[in-house]
Amino acid sequence: MWLLDRSGKALLWLLGQRGDAEEKVSEDGSFLISGWMPALEFAELLKISLPSSRQYQTCAGFVLHEFGAIPNVGDRIESHDWQFEIVDLDGRRIDKVLATPLRNQMASKA
Repeated sequence: MWLLDRSGKALLWLLGQRGDAEEKVSEDGSFLISGWMPALEFAELLKISLPSSRQYQTCAGFVLHEFGAIPNVGDRIESHDWQFEIVDLDGRRIDKVLATPLRNQMASKA
């Protein structure tokens, strides 16, 4: 299934190794990630390191930790050379997070 992001670029559906933790990848290197994706799987996907001792176990927990409060849809924060944007909430639960690599990270990979 193909979807379009806000800029009209095609997004491709992918399945995580567990078969149920969904992610989408865009041509610009952005990922649309389920909030309940396990933190270690999320960190491996984005090639970031997480502390071994942490109080969260999911992508949503990581984002809550980084914001320091419950964010709203559209809120953004930069961390670990990525920009994280809240795309969808289900009540107070973070449902979808858009992770976009910062320009300096993309330039260093080119």
